[in-house]
Amino acid sequence: MFLIRDYGNDTPCKSIVELKSQLAALYPNQSVSIQYARPSGIETVDFVDVSDSGVVTESYGDASLYDFEALSKRVGTKDD
Repeated sequence: MFLIRDYGNDTPCKSIVELKSQLAALYPNQSVSIQYARPSGIETVDFVDVSDSGVVTESYGDASLYDFEALSKRVGTKDD
């Protein structure tokens, strides 16, 4: 359902819980993208930064915390 993309070091994730976990565990202190499909089938990509402590923020704009709840709404799933 989600794919963390990092120049060939990609990680598929089946849920948002797994996505959060994998970002913190495998990509600390890195910038990566999260690829996912909306219910319409359109592939979408979000760009994020992961801190050493696993905090995920937006790569562009004001570097606010990444909104996993909004992601859940965009893909039409619960934040499980």
